[in-house]
Amino acid sequence: MLNLEIPLFYKTHEVPGNGPFPVLFPFTLAMDEETGLPCQQGSKELNAILNAVYGAGTMMTGSMDPLDPIGMGHAADCLSFTLRCIGSPVSRHLLEIGCGRGYVLSELSKQGGSCVGLEPGDQISEVKGEHIELIRDFFPSSQLSGRRFDLVTSYNVIEHVGQVGDMLTAVHACLCDSGDFIFCVPNCGPYLASGDISIFLHEHMNYFSAENVVPVLARYGFEVLSVEVSKNQALLLVHARKGVAQGLTTADCAFDMARFVTAMQGLKDRLSERFGKIPDEEIAVYCPNRALNHLCQIARRDVRIIDDTPALLGRFFPYFSRPVENFEGLVAMPPSAICVFSFTHAEFLKERCRKNSALAGVDIFAISDFYG
Repeated sequence: MLNLEIPLFYKTHEVPGNGPFPVLFPFTLAMDEETGLPCQQGSKELNAILNAVYGAGTMMTGSMDPLDPIGMGHAADCLSFTLRCIGSPVSRHLLEIGCGRGYVLSELSKQGGSCVGLEPGDQISEVKGEHIELIRDFFPSSQLSGRRFDLVTSYNVIEHVGQVGDMLTAVHACLCDSGDFIFCVPNCGPYLASGDISIFLHEHMNYFSAENVVPVLARYGFEVLSVEVSKNQALLLVHARKGVAQGLTTADCAFDMARFVTAMQGLKDRLSERFGKIPDEEIAVYCPNRALNHLCQIARRDVRIIDDTPALLGRFFPYFSRPVENFEGLVAMPPSAICVFSFTHAEFLKERCRKNSALAGVDIFAISDFYG
């Protein structure tokens, strides 16, 4: 196991701190004995925090929300993938687990699907569309008892589930024979291979890669028809079909903890050395949600925080002492160094900074530059 203490990030705030929750909280990475997946080891205290967060309908940056440009990019990728896999949803009986505000569900309903949306948070009240039945509950729900669906979808949900085997068993049970299961999860493969702890989040219990998702699904009775990486590399898009369990062992997808810890320490040392001679106020970090874990480990909390999401301007991330600035603020007062803490958007953001003449003398690099 790997024990860390990292910021408990679930949303940004109007003032410094973390609302009713601690700024830092223990995070234990383990290997799930049943699946071999790298997973977060839960606790009663963590479960209580997460149930409060989910019940309040909190949606982080990157959620499939019409107000979030990053999230809407994810939603478009997921909708396109779903339609390519199933063709037309006409006459299909569909269930979406964790439907949020219902963007994808509404689009499938418009195209003729008979849709059920399941969501425990307040945002379910914002779902719009005809032929949509809404159930406010966690999955599996007693309100779905005995019902069968042609298609079950789930977008950025399975990584939140404490017992992934129980969820996959329940999905299998509510599908018709040869029914389709289409879902997406964060693409953790590059991070796991590089010792990059920016992927760890207290809300995420399971960490999937293109290599481990296939044997896990086979173990619980699914034939995997397609695994794709989204356009920006952020998501794994998976199309599976109900079949027969293969009885695989954890060795088929076992996580190499020792290798990860070695890579993690090397990345930490290289990052610490690069930042070591630069004062906090002279460092600007892009993608602050990805910077939290790394900068916490090397005790750099007073750096400047940059994000292009308009709704985040002036808000505070837990642990960081400064409010979010936008690109215009960065250009108006250039720092000595800019680090982009994103694997998926690094090249775009680095190039954007380099093209601005006001940032000509600034040292610009990305977290991936420190990968071994």
